[in-house]
Amino acid sequence: MPDTLQVVPIFDRQSDRYQLLCQGWIAGEKRIFYPVIHIEIIQGLIWIQHNQSDLDIGESLSSRGIPKSQIVLGLHPPSIRQLNPAYASGS
Repeated sequence: MPDTLQVVPIFDRQSDRYQLLCQGWIAGEKRIFYPVIHIEIIQGLIWIQHNQSDLDIGESLSSRGIPKSQIVLGLHPPSIRQLNPAYASGS
């Protein structure tokens, strides 16, 4: 990542929304601004809403003691979520 790009954490603890943004400039001319990761806690479940990183966030959370049954892969459509019963469907 060029030195002019930053990863910025945005935490809204009141609404349980957590995001990492990438922002900055490439070659001083091209503006970069996009979400890398977006996670929400909804009704006690951790919803992975967006993941543009090279990490498997569900596996990472699971390896840290959060049961997959409490993680929703919200970045996938409900029909796809059903195919991985280890994770919550969020329905």
